[in-house]
Amino acid sequence: MWTREFPGYLEMIKSYQKELKNEKAEKNINFQKIYRLFEDEKRIFKKSPPVLAHGDFTLSNFVKPLKKTGLIVVDWEHAHLDNFAYDISHLWIQLWRYPDWQKNWFLNF
Repeated sequence: MWTREFPGYLEMIKSYQKELKNEKAEKNINFQKIYRLFEDEKRIFKKSPPVLAHGDFTLSNFVKPLKKTGLIVVDWEHAHLDNFAYDISHLWIQLWRYPDWQKNWFLNF
């Protein structure tokens, strides 16, 4: 399993920003706010020990169980050791990128 260092988060956000440059969703994402969060909370991220990260934490990898309680996360092929913020950041960007996913997911769950 591989591990990402703290500066990798900022690089990940920058790559998303470049990827989204021509998409309508890019206008809805306040990247400066994200950068500020990482800079302001840098000490927390750097102190946090690595944990198991999903690596592709998006709404398409969440499954509602039949019992209607809890949530199942599938598709762990990109799992790795990382900071707790990695999956949260990835999901946050995906929610902004695909607002229809966000709306439909919350209605269904």
